[in-house]
Amino acid sequence: MTMYGPIRATLLVAACALYFVGHSARISAAESQPHAASATPVRIVAYIMSWTTPPDIHPEKLTHINFAFGRIDRDGKVVLPHPGVAAQLAQLRALKTRNPGLKIIISVGGWTAEGFSDAASSTASRNVFANSAVALLREHELDGIDLDWEYPGQSVAGIKSRPGDKHNFTLLLKTLREQLDRASAEDGRTAGNHYLLTIASADREYFDYTEMEKLHVYLDWLNVMTYDFFNSLTPTTGHHAGLYRSPFAAPTDRNADASVKQHLAAGIPADKLVLGVAFYGRGFAGVSPLHRGLNQPYERFEAAHPYAELVDKLIGKQGFVREWDAQAKAPFLWNATTHAFITYDDPESIAIKADYVKSHHLGGMMFWELSQDHQGELLDTIAGALSRAAADQPVVVPITLLGNFPVVSVQIAGTDVPLIFDSGNSGTVALTQAVIDRVKAVPTGETSRGMDPKGNVIEYPKFKIPRVQIGTAVFTDVVGELDVHDPSYQATQVGQQGFLGTSLLKPYKVVLDYPHRRITLVPAGSTTSAGCKGTAVPFSPAWHGEPATEVDTDLGKFVVWWDTGTPTSVLSKKAAEQARPSLAEDSVTSKRLALGDADFGPWQFVVSEMALPPGFDGLIGYDFFAHHVVCMDFPAARLLIQP
Repeated sequence: MTMYGPIRATLLVAACALYFVGHSARISAAESQPHAASATPVRIVAYIMSWTTPPDIHPEKLTHINFAFGRIDRDGKVVLPHPGVAAQLAQLRALKTRNPGLKIIISVGGWTAEGFSDAASSTASRNVFANSAVALLREHELDGIDLDWEYPGQSVAGIKSRPGDKHNFTLLLKTLREQLDRASAEDGRTAGNHYLLTIASADREYFDYTEMEKLHVYLDWLNVMTYDFFNSLTPTTGHHAGLYRSPFAAPTDRNADASVKQHLAAGIPADKLVLGVAFYGRGFAGVSPLHRGLNQPYERFEAAHPYAELVDKLIGKQGFVREWDAQAKAPFLWNATTHAFITYDDPESIAIKADYVKSHHLGGMMFWELSQDHQGELLDTIAGALSRAAADQPVVVPITLLGNFPVVSVQIAGTDVPLIFDSGNSGTVALTQAVIDRVKAVPTGETSRGMDPKGNVIEYPKFKIPRVQIGTAVFTDVVGELDVHDPSYQATQVGQQGFLGTSLLKPYKVVLDYPHRRITLVPAGSTTSAGCKGTAVPFSPAWHGEPATEVDTDLGKFVVWWDTGTPTSVLSKKAAEQARPSLAEDSVTSKRLALGDADFGPWQFVVSEMALPPGFDGLIGYDFFAHHVVCMDFPAARLLIQP
């Protein structure tokens, strides 16, 4: 057991030097505060065009930027469109100082972009394409590549296509995935920091010319183009980004909901689907006035209109009236005098789409494109809605049980660091010196006082790291400490590089599910239990929000700490002898282990010499966690235990 951080009014808190694990105790004279934590929002992907990069970008509202477009040269290599783009990419990378988690992705292709069919056509050409993509990412320090092939097997945009595109596209993505993963390993970009691979996908016939049921396994996600459903190529007007079917729509008309369902039917996981929204509208002229121009024939396609232009010049102006289609959940403009019709997205429709993303557990939202927004209005709608969604979403983190210890992969400064989750550790993170050096943690110049297993008081240097990520939960400006465990300690021999304490996780209900090898972090405001249920046992008030409770046994009542860093349940020799004065054994079995209104006995405790603060009698360890799902509900200061 390691109890990092303070217990109020206690200078030297716990010298819990358990002889059977050699675990050192941590103490502090001053009370540390848990650092603020927030769940990473579901993906918010902004397309930014090289020819209209907006002067003011708010990276804190984005998770990814797709820079459009890279192109394919005559040799089948991925290249930048012109030399000046390198400076633009450098400016985008600089945004990471304001949002270290921001990923910059190069999007290759676009409407009328040539070269994909040839690049995908053979093993040799696919390798050329993939190798050049990796080289480009490395040269410009980018985080991934997005393929916007419009479209495989089709020449509607005037590009070359061939029947083999259908299978070749899958092979191209497979080759890219293999090359990107190899490069990720070589560059030390592991787990959530690996090189990303995404595509822009469409619906209907797009599925006829691709192997969507196969290719999605190579992708991190798909940017679903749920817009441009009505344009210069369609015979009537309609909602170009409608969420649902209009009441006047033809049976063959498209909508976003139908597109999502088609993707799901192909076996693509919902959390890989990023719903596209449009920051622009499409105008039609000479429109039949029936239904105020909705789903009517027209004389000519008029123009595309950025949302900023719509707000400044057209909505409620020049004879245009905003209408709302309650069934499609989409706005449109109608000019009864000129018979002009404009279809677009606005804050109301986008907010409804954000709710759709949340209720269908999709992977986020993307939009084309950022410069067309009006004073950040549409992006603010997305960021606000999805940030609230993230705050309600549980974070599921796999664990590896190495021996008795639950090891969690934690991202620190883009590096995967295996840490033991130690609920007997009331600090944030304790890292080995090697990890501190590798992630370039910054010393604070402060120390905490602690005890080694022999009871000697030592100083623990503190350091600061800007970002720690556990699953999709992100913690910023974390102050941790040096892990000074005895090198012979068992845990260091199973690959751990430090400890993860409870202070970092205080905003969550932490569900420890050893049988299924996972930990789930449930935000305090979440509407779902996500496994945090069962017999309720309050934390002991004396321990100020730490997982210490009272257990009732036939030996007596004891205050115990729930410690994932300890292999067995333990009673101090002092507590055991008070319960049974004649006790001489190394262990004792209680017929009853009452927690709340449930009895989990009989239960065996190891009897150990251990120094504990007054009123503290022992530990509940791995032997209990291995067979029960235990939720440490820190916000409510209680445990919930499932039999």
